[in-house]
Amino acid sequence: MILAVCIQNSITTLAGYSDDGSRVFSASTATDPRATSDRLAVDYSQLMMLCGVKPTDASGGILASVVPAMTDAASDAMKRITGRRPMTVGPGTRTGFAIESSNPSELGADIVAVIAGALAKFEPPLVVAYFCDMLVVAAVDDKRRFRGCAIMPGVKTSLEALKGAALFSSLGFNFTDAPMGLTTKDAVNSGLSYGIAGAAEALARRMCDEVGADNVVVTGEQAGEFASRSTLGAVEAEGLLCDGLYAIYVKNAQTGRR
Repeated sequence: MILAVCIQNSITTLAGYSDDGSRVFSASTATDPRATSDRLAVDYSQLMMLCGVKPTDASGGILASVVPAMTDAASDAMKRITGRRPMTVGPGTRTGFAIESSNPSELGADIVAVIAGALAKFEPPLVVAYFCDMLVVAAVDDKRRFRGCAIMPGVKTSLEALKGAALFSSLGFNFTDAPMGLTTKDAVNSGLSYGIAGAAEALARRMCDEVGADNVVVTGEQAGEFASRSTLGAVEAEGLLCDGLYAIYVKNAQTGRR
């Protein structure tokens, strides 16, 4: 089994893949930049056992991290579990698509993984909307070239910004089908539910025009909820983050890169 780990600012996602590429398990935990390699090894192992998987079944791994302070510790933890240093997504990693940028390393490893996951399942050109702490909408043309993306606050970052005001300090968030609310709580729910969905739709439509895409794929936390509030007719594909990491692992393992 190959262990895939993606460390993002607030959430760390794990998944395991069998030799035929099927996903054996997936799990997530809060990201803690203070965690040592020993602590991470325990956390990852416990998550795997919670999902009914033996940590000793993992024979290799791949790591993507957008929290540089945790990358080395996570790599050490994965080595403790699998017995081998994991492949790390970064400069020189074969992704299956070209990044049309003067500085490709600026593209976050999590975004790279999501695009790779989408391309493993759908033919380009395509547009991918990834819902996480942020909203990321990315476009790939018919020559498998990453043409660019748009990044804006998602639900969590938007809610944290609103909580900076006294009237909003105790608010949470729940999806709603109402486009407007009479109370502050309901108004925030409406604004975030339809505002983020509307932004994703507007960005995706413009990118589809740019790259000639008919396919729009949505993935990430509660992506289906946002997709249901737009008229895009997008396809929801759960698990693209770690699926993409596994696709990258296979592509690079075939060339002997680690």
